[in-house]
Amino acid sequence: MVIVPDPNLSRITEFFETKKAPVFIKKISGGYSIYMTEDKTPVARFRLSEGNNSVEVLWWRHREKWASIGDFGGIICSLDEALEYVMDDPLECFWPY
Repeated sequence: MVIVPDPNLSRITEFFETKKAPVFIKKISGGYSIYMTEDKTPVARFRLSEGNNSVEVLWWRHREKWASIGDFGGIICSLDEALEYVMDDPLECFWPY
């Protein structure tokens, strides 16, 4: 059995390692979920778009489920933009404070 490396998983992992963010990433049903290493608190999720050319950035709602950001559709962008968006956290919805 040949294990095929996942370039998106590698990019996400490398990005957060470079930023020294204490997270781990799980690939789950068509997307990548990011959790805090210490207590497994959900941080963000990247859901792959059709064609895998972009991702939708999701946040963990107080109702204990992933949800789109915004009232008029989610934030859809490239993986690199999504990574920066989560790290910058302009709406303060990703990182526990």
